[in-house]
This record gives sequence, structure tokens and C-alpha cells, in this order.
Amino acid sequence: MDQFIGCSGFMYKHWIGNFYPPELPQQQWLEYYAARYNTVEINSSFYNLPRAGTLRRWHSRVPEHFRFTLKGSRYITHLKKLYQAEEGIKRFYDLAALLQDKLACVLWQLPPSLHLDVPRLAYFCQLLPRFCCNVIEFRHRSWFTDQVYDLLRRQGITFCILAAPNYLTTPPIRTADEIYIRFHGKYNWYSDWFTDEDLGWWKQQLIATGTTRIYGYFNNDYQGFAPKNAATFARMF
Repeated sequence: MDQFIGCSGFMYKHWIGNFYPPELPQQQWLEYYAARYNTVEINSSFYNLPRAGTLRRWHSRVPEHFRFTLKGSRYITHLKKLYQAEEGIKRFYDLAALLQDKLACVLWQLPPSLHLDVPRLAYFCQLLPRFCCNVIEFRHRSWFTDQVYDLLRRQGITFCILAAPNYLTTPPIRTADEIYIRFHGKYNWYSDWFTDEDLGWWKQQLIATGTTRIYGYFNNDYQGFAPKNAATFARMF
């Protein structure tokens, strides 16, 4: 089984001392991170489109085995609500393709205000290019239905499993070859520590899906919890 385990982002100043050595220049953070993990989920692309030069530099500064996930633009998910977004989707994937073989996934996080709408989801899924793994994260429980899972399977889209507060923790559903999981927190968003027992439970749940590849990202960046939890989880496989 292939495992790509890392963090949701690497540019956190509050990781200085907790993860990054105080004397390490910020320009070397990516290399330092990539020497310890084999993947990263880029959250900044949700807020602003990455520059082409930035993507090319990222590609050149990490090892051959390293993989990136880019988080899809909020313009498409939160403003357009998945509709009339053809041009924006094409622009985003044209940029993502600059990562070449080091692009693993594009993650689309839907807003909590967007409730179950299967026709809308089907329309959106048909627009996504298929040269990378496409992942959809639902932030409202109305989406957690067999109707949605079946649609994702037909389209070859990966359902994002959540370890999250507020009743958003999801069952380990597999809708494509890959499994994709985001660790947001247990009781509080972004600030909870996952114990070894927690992580061991999740490991067994993911293995039970029969997947051959796992993408796992820790978004509990508070106090540098994410890199520590990611390292522990990776060692479990």
C-alpha cells in the first residue's frame, strides 16, 4: 500500500521552535519539510491562485517521490457554488499541471452553507479534468448519503474522509482507488492532539476499505501538532 502522509500547509510561523529550527531561513522551510514527509496539502491556493513561477519552484525544490495536493479555489466552491465555473476550473487545472508528476490531488472543499444537491454535484464532477486525483470535501452532513457516494464512484471522484468536530466525522467511505482523509480535530477545529490510540483506530478503518493508496493530511497546526501527528501516523504503516 502506498502512503502519502503530511500536513495541510507548511508555511506556519508558529511552527518555529516546534518544528522548524529557529535559525532556519524561511526560504528553506519547504526543503526541510520535504526531507521529513512525502506530501503536503497546499491551503493557500484556496484563497489566491498560485503563481506559475511559485509552482515551478516548488516542483524543483522537492525530491522525486514528493507529491503536492492543491486546494481548489474558493471562487468556484464558495462564490460560484460549483455552477458556471468552467473557465475558473480550466484556469486552476492549467496552473496545477505545472507541478507535473508531483501533483497528486486537487481538493475541492464545499462550504457548510451548500446542502445536498445531486444535480449540481453531477454537473461539477463532469467538468473536472482527470489527469490527477480529484477529491471533494463536504462540510454539511446532508451530503453523506449513498446517492452521493454512488455518483462519486461513477465519476471516479474521491470522497474526503473527515476526522472533525461538530458531528462532521465521516465513515471511511471509498469511492475511488485512493483514500483521502483530513485530520481537522476531535473536539476543536485545528487545535486538538490525536493520540496514538486515535491514529491506530483510523489506520485500521482505512486499511479495511481495501484501498491501495492513502493520502492523509493533518490540519491541526496549533502548536505544531500537525507535523508530530503526521510523523506518528506515517510510522504506523
